[in-house]
Formats: sequence, C-alpha cells, structure tokens
Amino acid sequence: MKIQKTECAGETFLRLASPSGLTLVLTPFGAGIREVLYRGVPMTLSPATDADYLHDHVFFYGKTIGPIAGRIDRGRFPGLESEFALPVNPKTGVTLHSESLDYAFRRFDFKIEEKEDGTRVVFSSVIPACLEYPATLEVEVSYFLSETEPAFTLSYFARPNRVAPIHLTNHVYWNLGGKDDAKEATLQILADRVVSYDDRLLPKEKVSVEGSPLDLREGKKVEDVASCFDATPLGGIDHGFYVNERSLAHPTYFLTLGEHSLSIATTAKAFQVYSYNFPVEGSRFSSGVRNGKRIAVTSEPVLDSTTMKEDFLFSPAHPFHTETLFRFATKKE
Repeated sequence: MKIQKTECAGETFLRLASPSGLTLVLTPFGAGIREVLYRGVPMTLSPATDADYLHDHVFFYGKTIGPIAGRIDRGRFPGLESEFALPVNPKTGVTLHSESLDYAFRRFDFKIEEKEDGTRVVFSSVIPACLEYPATLEVEVSYFLSETEPAFTLSYFARPNRVAPIHLTNHVYWNLGGKDDAKEATLQILADRVVSYDDRLLPKEKVSVEGSPLDLREGKKVEDVASCFDATPLGGIDHGFYVNERSLAHPTYFLTLGEHSLSIATTAKAFQVYSYNFPVEGSRFSSGVRNGKRIAVTSEPVLDSTTMKEDFLFSPAHPFHTETLFRFATKKE
C-alpha cells in the first residue's frame, strides 16, 4: 500500500493507493472522502482542488455529516424536546444536517494502521456537549482499504455519555468516470419500500415501491428516474430506500456507467439516494467537468427516518454503529 500525505491550508490529505488499483484520498477535515479513483479514473464527482474541497460548505462532497444527518422538524426529537434543540433554518423551520453544529467542517484526529490485508485510517474526536446538543460524543470514522481487492469499508461509531439522538453518514457523489455526468448510469437498489415526504421534504411514512418510478429492483437509467421528480424542491431523486438485506455479504445498491460498476452493501437500514442535478455556477471538478446541470448519484447509509424516536436514540450501552462496503469493477474483470 502506497501512502502519501499532503497539506493544503493547514489541513492534511492522505492518499492511499492499493495494488488492486483503488485509490482513496481522505482527510481529517470532516473525516471525509476527498476522492475515489479506480485505475486512475475518478469514481466520484469531486471538487477540482483541495482548496475547493475545503471551502465548500454547501454540498459536503464526502465529508461526514453529524451529529444528526437529515432534515429534522424544529431540530427537536420525540422524548427529548426540552433538552435537544438543534439550530433551525428560520426560513423553513427545519434543521438540515445539524446546521452550525455539523461535523462536516470539524478537524478530527487520525491514525494509520497498516494490516497484512489492507490499511485502516481512523478519524476520531471526543466532541463536548453544548447548549443545543447536551451530550458528549466519542466519535470514530474509519476507512479500511483492501490490499488485494478494489474495495473499501466505511465504519461509523459514536458513543454518547447519555441518551442522545445520533445519525452519522456522508455525502459522496458517484459519477464512475463520467466526463459529463451520470445520467446514462443504471441504478439498481434491492429495496421494497421507500420514504414519502411532505412539502418541506420531511419524512412521513414508508410506502411500497411497486408501480412507482422508484421501483429500482430491476435497475433503471438514472436520468429516467430523476426526470420524474423535477418538480421537487431540489429536483431529481431525494429518497430513502429501505434495503432488503442488511449485511456486508449482500450488496443491495448497484451503479453501472460505461465500463465501470459499483456495488454497495451496508448494515444500516436504508440508503438515502439523491441525484445532484442542478446548476452550480463556477464549480470545477477533478474529472474535468465544469459548471452546468449535472447528475451524480449518492449512496448514504441511513437510519429509519420515519421512526425517529426508536431509531435515532442511542446511549452509553447502545452506541451508534454502521458499516458499509464499497466494491468497484470494470467490464474486463
């Protein structure tokens, strides 16, 4: 395993290159994925430079979201309303990704552990309680890059010092080497149910995918699915899919574009999937794509947002933990 360290604006970037051909570029800034490449080809839609990555405070691009990812009405939780009150966007009355408390812009400690079968990078932090979030969290985000296979595992762990709502995930935009965008990609998700949302994009209930454009069990072209939802506030896909198999041994998410493919398995209950398909003036990306209407597809492991009281609450004896396995291939393999 080749490991390189570089610096930009006082932040560290770690480049891990596996003999399998898979390269991960990681950073303690947001405990995030800066970029993923397979055989030198970008698999992610990522900012053109490290400085662009650091300065982005809108789209996150692989950074860890926490302590609460997702949209929360009034920033409050059933049973804990009087204690946990996350900052709220005054225009919407909704908390998005913990607002100013978001971990995406926090610098984590890190260590590198070289194993016989691969390399593990562990980002960690003890995040103290504050007025809006009165729990101290022990947080660990780790990435294990295989020495022999084009695959990596992402693990999230968080232990609170008291009962607290927790939901960690990340924003990675998969483009699989697309020089323009991923609208021609085929997306397949083995999920029988999907979340329905209200007009503020707050989750309502789980519904069957049967007969819906979101029935992706057989796989569909991303552009065809996204175009069915152009009237939504953000445009395109923005839905939680409840996977049929919660195991690293059973992939449930498949994305194919050209000669490249990605399969993903997770221990989480669902994937939040959305298509990045709106203009971003002046954006530059490492694959050479410039500003314009683009599509790349996310795959965020998530909890059950329709049962917030039961699913989002954790304790010292019941810490938060999810694992997700990403595996890449080409048609030649």
